[in-house]
Amino acid sequence: MEDNFDCDLFINKDYVEKEFKYKDCVQKYKASTSASTDFDLTGQIVWRAAEQLAEFIVENKEIFRDKVVLEVGAGVGLSGLVCAQYAKQVYITDGNDIVCELMEMNAQYAQNNNVVMEKYCWGDLSYLEKRKDIKFDIIIGADIMFWESSIEPLAITLKQAYELYPQILVYTATRVRAKHSEDRFDQRLQERNLERIVLYSEGENKFYKIFNKSNNNVQDSDLSRYVIPEQKRAELNQKQSE
Repeated sequence: MEDNFDCDLFINKDYVEKEFKYKDCVQKYKASTSASTDFDLTGQIVWRAAEQLAEFIVENKEIFRDKVVLEVGAGVGLSGLVCAQYAKQVYITDGNDIVCELMEMNAQYAQNNNVVMEKYCWGDLSYLEKRKDIKFDIIIGADIMFWESSIEPLAITLKQAYELYPQILVYTATRVRAKHSEDRFDQRLQERNLERIVLYSEGENKFYKIFNKSNNNVQDSDLSRYVIPEQKRAELNQKQSE
């Protein structure tokens, strides 16, 4: 590579202020209108899965109220910022330096003084080990299955989380782009005695709960416990009436 080659020429940092609105929740943030997948900068924009996760949090705010939450692969950090409106504290993390810059920029939009923005690369066992006294209650993540190379590190991270916090709850929203990647992730979870169940679907987007199969206290697949976001609830009601 030439000494004067500037990678920034291919990186879009032209961020615009946007606003997420759902029921009584309003959350501002900055994001790009496009991103370069060549530099793993998909986190610069907000995908539908992040909005889906944010909607779930609003509908089920009592699950998150006064809890300590860790968002992984946060990107812009929309879901974590929404969660911070109800939670005791939220750690919003991502593993890409440029995306972390944007994430930290969005800290200004936190409505409570309870948000921590940090870099966290999955598979780095030292991150959670150094914070084991924090006692995370919930892990959230949106579109965290974007890259094939992230499957093993993500499975390692989730396994470590359950070892440190046996009662932790894990919720993820994902657009299913490659079935073989989804199958491989499920296999990696099964190897660690973890399992993923679909709480509901929205087209190609699926909302999951991940649990430790050895802990019966968190094996709750009963939809009646959760409030489904109203758009999906309307679709379910229509199907039931047909």
